Amino acid sequence: MMKKLKLLIYSVSQGNPKVFGVILISAFFVTLARILAPIEMNWDEAVQLEAAHRLVKGLGLTSTFFPPPYAPVQIPSNLNISPIPQYLTWWPPGFSLLVASLLFIGIPLATSLKIIYGISTILGWFAWGIIGSYCFSKPIKIGSKIFIAQFFIAAIMPIFYTPAWNGTDLFLWAGLPFVVLLLFKSANQKPLFYVAVAGFIFGVLVFIRYSSLFIAIAAFFILLLLNYPRLLAFLKTYSIFLGSSLLFILPLAIYNKLAGSNKPTISLYNNPTDLSTIPGLPEFVNFKGSFAGLSSTIINILKSAPTISQLSGLPIQPLINSWQSHRAIILIFGSFCLILVFLLPWLVFRKNQQTSLAERQRDISLSLSLVPVSLVILLLASNFAQDYDFIGTARYYIPVFLPTIFIAYELATKQPKNADRLIKTGFLIFISIFLAYNLIYRPFFMPGKRFQLAKTVLGSYLMYRYDYQYPSHKVITLYDDTSTALRKLQAENPEALFFVQDYVFYVYDGHEGLRTIPVSDFWKRAYVEKAVKIFWVVSHPKCPGICPALSPQPIKQLSSQPHLKTVYKSAQEKTKILVSDLPNDYKF
Repeated sequence: MMKKLKLLIYSVSQGNPKVFGVILISAFFVTLARILAPIEMNWDEAVQLEAAHRLVKGLGLTSTFFPPPYAPVQIPSNLNISPIPQYLTWWPPGFSLLVASLLFIGIPLATSLKIIYGISTILGWFAWGIIGSYCFSKPIKIGSKIFIAQFFIAAIMPIFYTPAWNGTDLFLWAGLPFVVLLLFKSANQKPLFYVAVAGFIFGVLVFIRYSSLFIAIAAFFILLLLNYPRLLAFLKTYSIFLGSSLLFILPLAIYNKLAGSNKPTISLYNNPTDLSTIPGLPEFVNFKGSFAGLSSTIINILKSAPTISQLSGLPIQPLINSWQSHRAIILIFGSFCLILVFLLPWLVFRKNQQTSLAERQRDISLSLSLVPVSLVILLLASNFAQDYDFIGTARYYIPVFLPTIFIAYELATKQPKNADRLIKTGFLIFISIFLAYNLIYRPFFMPGKRFQLAKTVLGSYLMYRYDYQYPSHKVITLYDDTSTALRKLQAENPEALFFVQDYVFYVYDGHEGLRTIPVSDFWKRAYVEKAVKIFWVVSHPKCPGICPALSPQPIKQLSSQPHLKTVYKSAQEKTKILVSDLPNDYKF
């Protein structure tokens, strides 16, 4: 039995069980540490969890965050009338449905999230470990000296680079390596089966996270590479890949069609029209504005492109941000990042230039190099489709960071000809900096080093929560005390209205009876028909009065209400609750 197990591990690990084992052992301890920690809440996750709770209550996959406060065209002017919650289409429904299924059978929220995130983490590192075992097959050799750097990288990757247990980044990160492995496996045996399973996983990922669509681009390139020059075989396998993904993507499209507004808008944030309900992301795919100002769109892309440096795993972005006043440097560095990403496949292809095309096709690192390229292509297209800065949003690069490290290590360990020595030297320097940053700077010299490891593994709230407890089986936010006080006020004032600034952190568990604080323009038309008491929860420490969501700028009409007074303050959470008594027919 043990002999068979060893053979299985040896086979799965590509003949490199030591690296594979180091990755899995490190991942196991990280997962265990997080299971014992409290679950931290972020903005996107909170909205999707509220929808999950509402679904279990029989209220549909809806969220009271929509219509959103920054586009309040469908929020009634009469505050005595409650806004109608809208169906959740800003994010796909997969995550909410998954959580709702566990809530429905009686599993508490914290346990549900730990089960989902824990299983995803282990599965993700299992698949990344297989790929890493292939790419970390050789030690680094400098002259006659040999450095077993691969074991250090294998050990620190789960510690420092496991995605946070909040939101849906983790699922895309965990599912991506399975798709790559299955597509790569299809070149050798059972091509239709492996491609179909890869497409199925791709469909599941899109059902959870829209940005997973870049995998379709990656699959196109990988299958074309593996089947070249057999173009008919490529078309057949890619069609099967897309066809099997429709098992999830087609229901998602139907859901968005039925639940969404189906009213396209030119801009995500600027001047929404009275026809816009702003409930979902699909309504915002519109290329007209970007192509009308093509040159400015390109300049904006280059200004944001330095964020691509996130793929290095090094803190380059903060350094670049300090140079924002030097526009030329930003544009040059952004161009460099774009060029380097698109050069990755060429660099890997050159690595084995003495081998045949067939042998190069069987190099998984070549398939892997197409993944970052595919993501950047999708983000570039998305920047043309909307005014949101997709290319400059760091979180989109989380799922494709590991391929960059794997490829860099392989290029640093190759045996180059004279012409390629400079390339090898460059990647050797990069790997050395990567190791020095994670093994020396982060634990010993980084500001806040005392909490650095714990923060990296467990989350950032231990830096801000004065009452942080470990171990813990709770879901926590930065406003738990204020939320408790608010719910007490609700119980004491059942007829009152409650408006909350950082709204989603108060309703993630399905709590009802609260409203968002819309932007200033809304209050020019707002009024109350009947006398009512209104409580206002302000969470931004720099807000001197009452401010809308995500803004420290006070709303003049609200801050000047008659008889406005503070009834609660939290020094630790830097929040306050104010109350006003408004008469009949009061106009803001």
